Amino acid sequence: MNGFIRNTSAAVAELPEPPNHDQKPRRCVNHLGMWSVSSAKHGCGMQAMLDNTPTTYWQSEGQQPHHISVQFEKRMAIQEVWLYLNYKSDESYTPSKITLAVGTNVLDLEECSILSVTQPDGWVCFPLPAGTDLVYGNLFRMFITANHDNGRDSHVRQVKLMAPPSAFLPPVLQFQNVDWAQHASLR
Repeated sequence: MNGFIRNTSAAVAELPEPPNHDQKPRRCVNHLGMWSVSSAKHGCGMQAMLDNTPTTYWQSEGQQPHHISVQFEKRMAIQEVWLYLNYKSDESYTPSKITLAVGTNVLDLEECSILSVTQPDGWVCFPLPAGTDLVYGNLFRMFITANHDNGRDSHVRQVKLMAPPSAFLPPVLQFQNVDWAQHASLR
């Protein structure tokens, strides 16, 4: 069952934000993308991994690799991709190896990062390529290639894509003066 959804729900404060170790300014851009998954078990659709609640999850169904995709209308600069995983609750459903691929569409996706985790409990972040602060693309796809204990289906509790605050403003419009900056975009 392939599905698409545009996330329009307001954030619920039940789930802590992913850690910000380097203290860079950032914002979640989940609501700006069109989300899709390779498959979903009835009652455990992709809406559950975008609802900001750690007790719900998306569950894949079928053969691996499973994937989660988010496509943006415009090219996006992403600085962090976070997944909320819980081995204690999900056991063999917990992904252990996930590959992040980035491109402008499905025809030019390139592997960008591989995340390998052992019994995760909470937020985990994809490492960006060495010397890179941002990854640019229209399509971001996470391939789940292995689960703990050789599990077949996967549980992902939450996903967050973080971008710099100025991800949509061209450098010309990054004003230093508050009076000018307040008129830089339409509400």
